[in-house]
Amino acid sequence: MALERNLALAGIGALALLSSCCDDEEDLCESDQVATRADPSVDFTLYTTFSIAPDEALPDVPPDVATNLAVATAAAVQELLALGLTQLPPDSDPPADLALFNIAASSEETGTTWVCTPGYWWTGWGYVWDPCAWMVEVPVNYTQGTLAVGLVDPDLSAVVFGGVLQGVLECGNTSARVQAGVARIFDQYPTAP
Repeated sequence: MALERNLALAGIGALALLSSCCDDEEDLCESDQVATRADPSVDFTLYTTFSIAPDEALPDVPPDVATNLAVATAAAVQELLALGLTQLPPDSDPPADLALFNIAASSEETGTTWVCTPGYWWTGWGYVWDPCAWMVEVPVNYTQGTLAVGLVDPDLSAVVFGGVLQGVLECGNTSARVQAGVARIFDQYPTAP
């Protein structure tokens, strides 16, 4: 149950990951956009294990979407293992430090997310610096074929790292482009505090 709840939180948190910056990797098309974001308040060196949800916990999706999500999951597992993390079963005791998730937009999606803004605020006794003094609304648009991959810290109930690949259906070999995009996302994984 906790893993499913964290995956739902991850899906919501993934909306905050999109910004526009293009990459020129061999397997990516020129229209592909890859963006990543990491929680600056987290010490990533403390994470040593990860898990993924069992297949039966995942919702029913069209076969082509399921195939692309499976490719993204396999690529993410490979990248995490290369980073030195250990994969644990989802029901392990003690639980894994991180839960891997991925989601895909199968149609045009529009929404809003909120981002913390640091600043000072008045407490009644004086001004206090707060890394999340207020929230700013950010509109987000995802086109069909957008893929988000990320990691949830179950103890924090928050997405701590993730990335978005947009334009997967635009051109070329979709499977190779998903693998290259996931590799590019995890190239940005913070390995030092």
